Amino acid sequence: MRALDDSAAYDRLRTGRIECPAYLAEVARELGHRYGIRMTRILDDWYRIERVAEAENVALARALQKAGHAVVLASNASAGMADRLAERYGTDIEWDAVMISGTVGVAKPDPRYLREAASRVGFEPSACF
Repeated sequence: MRALDDSAAYDRLRTGRIECPAYLAEVARELGHRYGIRMTRILDDWYRIERVAEAENVALARALQKAGHAVVLASNASAGMADRLAERYGTDIEWDAVMISGTVGVAKPDPRYLREAASRVGFEPSACF
């Protein structure tokens, strides 16, 4: 599914210039043209796969917070991702800040994105990892 992330449509999706349904339609057309097959059902199935938060990642985030570190959820995703994450995983993870590229208009690894993520928790980027 690397073709999903390598498309011009993905860049527009992750920077908030296109919504998910339009993105999927564009990618389906592009892949269908490239490979000569109907991609709509494959993409629908791909996005229906239940993805769960990795327990180890959640445990690490909580341990870092308990040790006094700020933890930012930073994702290259469409603007509605924060709501979808809350619906899917619940709201029991109390992030210090949430950075969704589709709401910011720039995406990782753009330095503006990283500076904004750091500023949301009151740090300079050089103090973050």
